[in-house]
Amino acid sequence: MNWRLKSALFRLAAALPYADALDRRRRTRGRAALSVDISLHLTPALKMLRRLAELRGFAPAGRVALEIGAGWNPVYGVLLSLLGAQRVILLDIQPYLTFAGVRHVLRQIEPKLPEIAAATGAAEADLRARWRPLAAAPDFASQLAAGRIEFFAPASAAAAPLADGTVDLFFSTCVLEHIPEADLRGVHRETRRLLKPGGLVYHIVDLSDHFAHGDPSLPRLNFLRYDDRAWARLGQNRLFHLNRLRAVEMKRLLDEAGLSVIFVEAQTDPADVEFVRGLALPPRFHGLTPEEIAAHLCHLVAEKRSVR
Repeated sequence: MNWRLKSALFRLAAALPYADALDRRRRTRGRAALSVDISLHLTPALKMLRRLAELRGFAPAGRVALEIGAGWNPVYGVLLSLLGAQRVILLDIQPYLTFAGVRHVLRQIEPKLPEIAAATGAAEADLRARWRPLAAAPDFASQLAAGRIEFFAPASAAAAPLADGTVDLFFSTCVLEHIPEADLRGVHRETRRLLKPGGLVYHIVDLSDHFAHGDPSLPRLNFLRYDDRAWARLGQNRLFHLNRLRAVEMKRLLDEAGLSVIFVEAQTDPADVEFVRGLALPPRFHGLTPEEIAAHLCHLVAEKRSVR
């Protein structure tokens, strides 16, 4: 679908009083019907765990992990459960997660247990022992209980229903780019409140123009052409929001919240750098280098600073 038509449809739908219910129905029914390959999520999830282990010796067993924006395809949550997390807390602004969605992940993850064992050092027998009760659960509540998974929706990542110092790992994947900058500040303050001393943060952020995902005629960073006023009209509404923050800006927001960034991986393609060099960039991007602006994906790792 042409991206401008898609943008117009989002704006029209967002104006409806029942827009959120329609969006939830579209996502839970439409996505569940698709045969999504969980490898698209499992590969970065295993990369996250490997990096956390390398940087801070983190292992999920016995830990409390919280994911914001868990969506309808809970690969990360199921993986952490299988690896022995004490609690897996999933937060979302809408109740997209369903019994069918979890079952879909469980069916696809079972043949990948040897791969997970090899990647994490976990015993395959332990993974299978935790997988069986999840797979056998007759309903959603039993499923969550079997996996020590807690699901809160609708819930705000800026005001989680949890006590201070609850969480060992606070993470998201392809979520932060959808949160307005002002709200992100609140999310990061809440992150700091929820983390235990030495607790870790891991965010994967898709910095590309998401309209380009479905329209191959668009450059990956097409949305950088527009000033803030134009982009607010085209790509920011209650159903579809891209804040256009770059990796260096994402890092700055974490730092400002008192979360010490210990690792940043920003992925950049030379063709995107050249594309950025050829643009008359909006003022909001002035002061950043073309390489900083052109990053299309980033991984950010931070930790809670010690109280001084």
